[in-house]
Amino acid sequence: MVISPAKRSLRLRASAEAFEILRESKSARISNAELLKHSVRSDHEPHPRVVREVHAALVEARAARKAKEDEDTGPITGPIKKISGVFLRRPDPVASLDEIVKRFEKAFVEPD
Repeated sequence: MVISPAKRSLRLRASAEAFEILRESKSARISNAELLKHSVRSDHEPHPRVVREVHAALVEARAARKAKEDEDTGPITGPIKKISGVFLRRPDPVASLDEIVKRFEKAFVEPD
């Protein structure tokens, strides 16, 4: 199967981002993400099982991150948090996890 350069580029980016997200979240499926990343880099078609498992892990990571964000936005407790808002700042993510999941689905799940 011949993949267009645009689709190949999208797959390279999506597989690298998926690997980074799963590595940060310390997922048990990091080995599948690494396998996916290497197969895309070497121009091989990834195994559907690997794509499915990485996609499921990304969806789980997104749900876990949303749950954590919802938990963090609860009532402010503790004297340090009440004194200054500096300690409440979080670094802005480079790309949201929703965008990364959509990019992964566009690259691997959706038909050409």
